[in-house]
Parts: sequence; structure tokens; C-alpha cells
Amino acid sequence: MFHYLRAEEVKKFQNHPKDALMKFMDEGFKKGIIKVKREVALAVVVGTLERTFFLVEGGIIEREVGLEEELAEVLWKATTYQ
Repeated sequence: MFHYLRAEEVKKFQNHPKDALMKFMDEGFKKGIIKVKREVALAVVVGTLERTFFLVEGGIIEREVGLEEELAEVLWKATTYQ
């Protein structure tokens, strides 16, 4: 939500969290592991993690053992077509 509400300020930032994530994902692209466009992969990963965080904090999703692994599997399947 911060990015939506303060978009003009965010544009001025030198280092974005997405930059570190994109560097990591670029390795997956180079190796042919990630099958979707890099911008789509970024949207899927960031959107999924952000929304999950909000839903956990809001009490809609229960934080339980295995949640991280489940999210990792969902993201892996979404970005690699597996």
C-alpha cells in the first residue's frame, strides 16, 4: 500500500527491494528455470507475498507450520510452469 499511496516518492528511491529480487530471478531466467516474463514473475512473487502478509496480519490466514513451504511451492509452480 505504501507504494500506491506514495508513488512519486518511491520513484526517487535509489535502491528498491525489487532490485534485489530481480537480480536473484535473473539467475533463474539465465538458466531457463523461470518461464514467465521477468515483470510477470516479479508481480506474481511480490503480489503473492504482500497479499499473504496482509491476510496473515488480518487474521484471515492462520500462520502455521508449513505456510512458507506452501507459498514457496505455489510461487515455484507459477513461475516455472510446473
